[in-house]
Formats: sequence, structure tokens, C-alpha cells
Amino acid sequence: MTKKPYLKAKPKLIKKISDKALAVTSYDGQEDILPISQVREGLDCLYIPSWLAEKKNVQCATKTYWL
Repeated sequence: MTKKPYLKAKPKLIKKISDKALAVTSYDGQEDILPISQVREGLDCLYIPSWLAEKKNVQCATKTYWL
């Protein structure tokens, strides 16, 4: 199995809105909905696939993590 690139996000608020989606609010006020199946949760952060982070309005770090 190959590893995929992820970007790290530390959102202000994460709210589960259904069995398949999360509503994420960033510290800069941006909000968006992310599919639970694509997001990996860390201790105090979310890891979002880089291809998905480019399409969503979620504040992410620029460093790439290979998970």
C-alpha cells in the first residue's frame, strides 16, 4: 500500500453533521464540509488529503505529511 500526501489542519470547531460528513470551522472563520471517509484524525488536528484541501476552504499548514 502506498502512502498518500496529507495536509495538517487545526480547526477551531469540528462538528459531525451526519455519518458521512464533518463541518469544520477554521480559526480564520472559514467553514466547509469534509467527508469522514477521507479525513484522518490526530490528537488535536485533522489530516486532510492534499487534493481535497485544495478544493475546500479549510486553513491548513503547508507541510506535507505522508500517511
